[in-house]
Amino acid sequence: MRLSVGLIVIDFGDRVNQLADLSIARGVGFGALAIMCGMVGMGSLAIAFKFGGFSFLFTTMVLLIRDRVYLPEQFKRTEVWIMLRPEERPPPEIASRLIMTARHQAMMLWGFRASAAAALFLAFALLMDIFG
Repeated sequence: MRLSVGLIVIDFGDRVNQLADLSIARGVGFGALAIMCGMVGMGSLAIAFKFGGFSFLFTTMVLLIRDRVYLPEQFKRTEVWIMLRPEERPPPEIASRLIMTARHQAMMLWGFRASAAAALFLAFALLMDIFG
């Protein structure tokens, strides 16, 4: 989103999108690390892949619910707002819509990636069950 004040034009969108993606990716990455650690501790490959698949499905569900529950008025409580330097922060009138849109896009992207990982792990688990 561009804001022009006289001769000065400020582009807020790219930086906010990058920070939103970083914020969500970091959370999903830590979750994926925990899932992988749990999979290592499983007794068999089939059980490990089932655990990983259902855990990534749960991750997808959490991302979808979190995206819908967060209210636009709470944009100042987001990690994106905190990571923006004070001079980078957009005016409050547009910050809410800008940050929430960026967070929504990042959550949908990482939700899709988590669901793809879930499908892959569950497919591997099915193959392990079928072929032993």
